[in-house]
Amino acid sequence: MRDSPRAPVTLRDLTRFFLPLIFTTELTQISHSIINAVLARQETPKVVLAAFAVAVAIQQSIGSPQWCAPQVCISFIEDKRSLWRLAGFFLLVSVPPGLIMLALALTPAGDFYFGVLLGASAEVIGQAKLATLVLTATLLFVLLRSLTFGLIMVNRRTLLITYSSAVRVASLIGFLVVLPHFMPGAVAGAVALTGCIATEGFFVAWVGRHFYRALPARKGPPATLGEMWLFSWPLMMAHTAENAVGFIINLFLGRLASPDLALAAFGVVNGLVRVVLSPLRNLAQTAQTLVRSREELRTMLRFATRVTLVFAALVAVAFMTPLRRVFLQDVMGLRDELSAYSEPAVMLTVLVALFWGYAATFRGLLSGVRRTKPIGASSALRLTLITGISSATLLVPGSNGAVVGVLAIAGAFVGETALLGWTLLLRRRNPALALFPAEQPAEGPAGR
Repeated sequence: MRDSPRAPVTLRDLTRFFLPLIFTTELTQISHSIINAVLARQETPKVVLAAFAVAVAIQQSIGSPQWCAPQVCISFIEDKRSLWRLAGFFLLVSVPPGLIMLALALTPAGDFYFGVLLGASAEVIGQAKLATLVLTATLLFVLLRSLTFGLIMVNRRTLLITYSSAVRVASLIGFLVVLPHFMPGAVAGAVALTGCIATEGFFVAWVGRHFYRALPARKGPPATLGEMWLFSWPLMMAHTAENAVGFIINLFLGRLASPDLALAAFGVVNGLVRVVLSPLRNLAQTAQTLVRSREELRTMLRFATRVTLVFAALVAVAFMTPLRRVFLQDVMGLRDELSAYSEPAVMLTVLVALFWGYAATFRGLLSGVRRTKPIGASSALRLTLITGISSATLLVPGSNGAVVGVLAIAGAFVGETALLGWTLLLRRRNPALALFPAEQPAEGPAGR
């Protein structure tokens, strides 16, 4: 199906594929901000927000290898057998993260991590361990959702994914209306998040059942688990580097003079960054699914530039003007102390906007031709840069933790964009390494 002849992809084709994913990602990421806005209105907002932030950081970072499942599906789904083999592969991938999360929730390892490494208070530790236990269940629901997303993307019906995300947000609001009356704040947030992910997963599996039925039972030999692993591990590293941001940065924020304040503020700011800018990550799936020639590569790069500039402008308007106080105080419900602490950080998020889109596009281009090893190298660089920049808190314990966190995120994307961009430039100059063969001019009568 994907290998059949077709007209070159245009900017309109890219827009029609990408636009529904913008709404999908916004609806997905706004879930965390909705939860934060509800938790910020609890009696002890610093404790509740800090506990939820560190629990979600663990869930996102340790469970992030699953997030590459849609990209792997795009490259490997050929028939029903290959889809089930992918499901088994990612189920195995989910076992170690699940065991780690259970250990942090149920053993003294959690007290050591939350209390000693993060420097959180006893109140934060108790709620964070319970929230982590609840969030362990998300691993199964994320797997169901991710595999179905990949199947839908292969069929270019991304609007269905948007519908599922709308169902997710609607169910989340219902959970948040009820749950805070029956359980501690951070735990209520974790149960609500798990519940809405489960609802989304079952809904998208139901609407995507037709695409599964349309797959042939068997179509040639399926990819082996080894082939899947060789393709997937660099993408897993990329998603780990992207989602381990909170996990790594929180380790260093716990060394600051006011760790609860820093953890709570960075959790809110990081949530806002994801709400506004996470749609840029969908440039990876767009490039991987649609780009098959040098002409389409040039079209994709023009499209990525336009999208990146649009999102950078949105961030500048929202966070570099007095509107930022509206978002922090009125929308997020932050009180004066948390709002003032967060303001300098949200102003710096424009740096993240300028590079996230290009990094995602370069990842998608390389994934589309199954050359993912450079993505693994760039992910290692990102983790190194995040750690190096965040370690500034060890030297300046009075620094603003939210600012340090945003600078670490921006620096990591700058490094990844530079490395992958340089890799693509080298491949373009060397015909033997080029992503796509050069277009051959059509032969005229004289050439025959």
